[in-house]
Amino acid sequence: MLHVQNLRVGLPVGGDRAFAVEGVSFEVRPGSTLCLVGESGSGKTVTGQTVAGLQPKLLRERTTGIVRLGDVELSKLDERQWRAIRGREIGVVFQEPMTALNPIMPIGRQIAEVFEAHGMMLGKAQMRERVHGLLERVGIRDPARIANSYSFRISGGQRQRVMIAMAVALKPKLLIADEPTTALDVTTQAQVLALLADLQRETGMGILFVTHDFGIVADIATDVAVMQHGHLVEMGSKEAVLRTPKHPYTAKLLEAVPRLGAARPCAVRRAAPLIEVTGMCKHYSIAEGLLKRRRLDALKDVSFSVCRGEVVSLVGESGSGKSTIARCLTKLIPMDGGTIKLNGTNLLALKGAELKEARRKIQIVFQDPYGSLDPRQKIIESVAAGPIAHGTPKRQARDEAAALLALVGLGENVLERFPHEFSGGQRQRIGIARALAVKPDLLIADEAVSALDVTVQAQVLQLLADLRDRLGLTMLFITHDLRVAGQVSDRVIVLENGGIVEEGPAEAVFSVPRSAYTRRLLDSIPGLHVISRERPAADCRKLSVAS
Repeated sequence: MLHVQNLRVGLPVGGDRAFAVEGVSFEVRPGSTLCLVGESGSGKTVTGQTVAGLQPKLLRERTTGIVRLGDVELSKLDERQWRAIRGREIGVVFQEPMTALNPIMPIGRQIAEVFEAHGMMLGKAQMRERVHGLLERVGIRDPARIANSYSFRISGGQRQRVMIAMAVALKPKLLIADEPTTALDVTTQAQVLALLADLQRETGMGILFVTHDFGIVADIATDVAVMQHGHLVEMGSKEAVLRTPKHPYTAKLLEAVPRLGAARPCAVRRAAPLIEVTGMCKHYSIAEGLLKRRRLDALKDVSFSVCRGEVVSLVGESGSGKSTIARCLTKLIPMDGGTIKLNGTNLLALKGAELKEARRKIQIVFQDPYGSLDPRQKIIESVAAGPIAHGTPKRQARDEAAALLALVGLGENVLERFPHEFSGGQRQRIGIARALAVKPDLLIADEAVSALDVTVQAQVLQLLADLRDRLGLTMLFITHDLRVAGQVSDRVIVLENGGIVEEGPAEAVFSVPRSAYTRRLLDSIPGLHVISRERPAADCRKLSVAS
């Protein structure tokens, strides 16, 4: 179905290397799934963009090789011909749904455009039924409300599901999925992967799946292609690559995959709480028609505490309230009930200089690394802005920002670049450096490693561990990856529909879960049947995901 031969995509002069992709060849057969894996910056996304004719114009002029879909030579198409191919023959799911969706157009209208752009002028009732059916099929519980919502009013996981609904609306021959489940919790991830498998069986659709999650590879791949620095270093069947990798780089990637094993109990002494939350409530008024509204309880009487030096993970499905807790703690949104105490002081009563200092002590790494960075600001300026706002001299702030960017794996040659010049994983590292720049007491990591490949994920978690030991940093770790939560956490809090259903030491929660909901989350983890759960337990004081 898809034939790629000797694909080369050149980079502008002054880039990290001469080619983003160099000499890459592969095929995707009807009904098969080829997973492209590799570290951030390895060329996976550029390969997918090139197949769909979506690479930037500057790179398009430097692209050579053969890309053929069936009998059609895609590299020879003009933009008018491409518009007829995309959507109907090739569907694309992008890595960052917030930037791919139109923020001023309701979700349902955007999905309807897919049908209209390809000549399917359905009646109003038919179109509404088709749109709601697609949203239901990708696991959205309230399709009527989501169809009338805007992209900034729904969660990251819901936005990604909307993107998938748009991509598969016309049942294309080839689906290019660039990290399509990165923002999804494990149960929704399992539903989406099952949906893609169902569509594949029905239509014979081929899938080019770009991912850094080897659990997903183990579950869905027919074949695996491993990329490093723009080169294809290993390719073969899923069983061959995962069980007997031939290239040292592939073995290194597999070794860095976090396993959900029996964690050793952590010897964290329970000190006085740094942060205490009591009875936190948050609700929204949701429009249902012209005059009717209903109340949505995002958080219902949530109470917990985090002690100094602890890592507490909040886990749960998309929409369970994890990110809402983070935004209430940082006063980005108002609460509708409850109290927050920071070092025994009522955070909600602070104003002026006291509130500014409290904000310095609580920093957040956001889920969407692109949306949280100023696209007009160089990254050295973004990271230094916080310390400067809190009184650090500009020169000192820039020097410290450069050191932090080096710590998270970004060298001196990138300091003057803008966010759009980085991959998704690299942007997330910039966000982590920015949050750490003001030396906070509490770091809230809202899916901070979800966009990272496994080796960088291991490095970032080790960095956070070192900072905890050195600075006494306390962390509230929000994640949908239960394997990461099981290895980094002292305690785990499980959320469902805005309430806490289980809380306890990570070892107890994941080894002997009391809640049926927790057991369902654990059963949904991808790849456990291929990537063994058995592994020497990591020292959770080190937060290491490497062996």
